[in-house]
Amino acid sequence: MYFAKYLEQAKPAKRILIMCASGVGTSQLIRVKVQKAFPDLDVVAVVSKDGYLKHAADYGHVDLIITTVNVTPADNTSVVMVSAMFTKADRDQVANWIERRDS
Repeated sequence: MYFAKYLEQAKPAKRILIMCASGVGTSQLIRVKVQKAFPDLDVVAVVSKDGYLKHAADYGHVDLIITTVNVTPADNTSVVMVSAMFTKADRDQVANWIERRDS
């Protein structure tokens, strides 16, 4: 019984990839804001779009890509397009994605 309760309560962290055009300043800012707003998310990497496209197979294990640029993932990974400032509307989009995944 205790193990069943633990398994129900211990949901695995959602693995995310943060992407922008260059993979440097903007995406690092977004990373900080995402981690502050959603401490339970596991930020796997911060990459440029070009880096992602060259090594998409390396990121097949992520649940979500948070990006400031249009991208079509190599697999069925979910994508949330955000602004460079990661506004409240952007946070709401990510929160809605989490809610849909958890239900």
